[in-house]
Amino acid sequence: MSRLMLVFFCVLSFTCVCYCVPAGIADLVTLDQRYVFNQSQPVNGSLEMEGRFLKHLFWATELAPESPDYYERIAYMFAIQGAGLLNNQKVSEQKFILAEKNYRHALMLRPMSSILFANLALLKFYRKAPKAEINQLTITANLYGRNDPQKEKTLLYLNKLNDGRH
Repeated sequence: MSRLMLVFFCVLSFTCVCYCVPAGIADLVTLDQRYVFNQSQPVNGSLEMEGRFLKHLFWATELAPESPDYYERIAYMFAIQGAGLLNNQKVSEQKFILAEKNYRHALMLRPMSSILFANLALLKFYRKAPKAEINQLTITANLYGRNDPQKEKTLLYLNKLNDGRH
């Protein structure tokens, strides 16, 4: 019985080490980015800083591929870059495509996240998607997060943009 317990403990410990060490390193390398995101500060840094942020976030997705937070932050970075480059439609569209890809990957890992659906709706607005598609994403965001302040903030901004488009 004690040998079985020892084997079980060794297997459990090995499994924990294989998961916890990479996840811990991923958290460590993205500490700066998490501070900026958690403070709700825009990433108005140099291209070098944004490049470093993205490099660290991509590395974090390799270390902890099951964490939707890193994909969401990558998507946010690309969406902000795309919105900042609206005067260059080709480059802006490329950034939005990368943002959507990462938002969708985050949704696969966290399928009931209202803020992800709200961000996708905003992204679709910028990409001039059909209104029905944007409305469906908005409805889904509201279903999954009735009282989510982040989702509300994003959808209020989307409504403001929508009012200005008409």
